[in-house]
Amino acid sequence: MADDPEAPAHPTASNSNAKTDCHGKGRIYLYAVLFFIWAFAVISVGVGAHAWVKSHQEKRAVKAAVSAPTVVNINTHDVDTAGIVITIACGITAALSMIFALALFLKHTRFFLAQSIGLALCAIWIFAGLVAFDFYFHTRSARVTATIGGVAVPQAVISAVEKQLGVTGVYKRIEYLRLVAIIPWFTLLFTTIGSIIFAVCAGKPKTRAPSKSPAPVSYTVDSDADKEEELSPTEP
Repeated sequence: MADDPEAPAHPTASNSNAKTDCHGKGRIYLYAVLFFIWAFAVISVGVGAHAWVKSHQEKRAVKAAVSAPTVVNINTHDVDTAGIVITIACGITAALSMIFALALFLKHTRFFLAQSIGLALCAIWIFAGLVAFDFYFHTRSARVTATIGGVAVPQAVISAVEKQLGVTGVYKRIEYLRLVAIIPWFTLLFTTIGSIIFAVCAGKPKTRAPSKSPAPVSYTVDSDADKEEELSPTEP
C-alpha cells in the first residue's frame, strides 16, 4: 500500500511538541502552577494578617490585666518586621499570578521572560523574609519589661504573671507564629517552580501547524520514437 503524501513524516515528534508547547495546549501547566502560586500566596497573606491581629490582641490583653501604676512594654519588633515583609511579598506574588494568568488567557505570550523574572524576584523576597522570620521564631522571644513607679520589675515576677495569664513570650511556642514560619515556604516553592517554567517557555520558539505540501507536478515525457518522428522531414 502506497504512503499517503499528506501524512506527517514524524507523528510521534509532533505529538510530543504539542504536549510541551507553552504557546498551545501546554499552557495548562502554566495555569496549574499559577493557580498553586496564587492559592498559597493568598493563604500566606491570611496567616500573616491573622498573626498580626492575634499578636496585638494578646498585647492589649496583657496590658489591660495589669493595674496602674504598673506599666508593661512588650517588644516584638523583630518578628513583626519579618512577618510584614513576608505578608507583603506574598500579597504581591498573588497579584502577579492573577495578572500573569489573565495575560496567558488573552494569549499574550511574548512576556514569558519578564514573568519569569517577576516571579524570581518575588521568590527572593519571600525567601529573605522567611530566613529572618524563622531565625527569630526558633531563637528569640518577646522582650517584656514592666515598671512600677519607675522601678523595674524582676524578670521572675514577669514570668510568673505570664503563666498566670496563660501567655508566653517564646515565639516557637506561639501557634499563630508557627503557621507564618511554615505556610509561606509552599508559596516560595511554587513561585520558584513557576519562574523556572516561564524561563523555559521563554526560550522555546512558538510552534506553528505544519503546512500541507503542494500537490506533485506531473510531467509528460515524450518517447524517443515521437522525437524522431518530429525531427524527420515530411514528404511532399
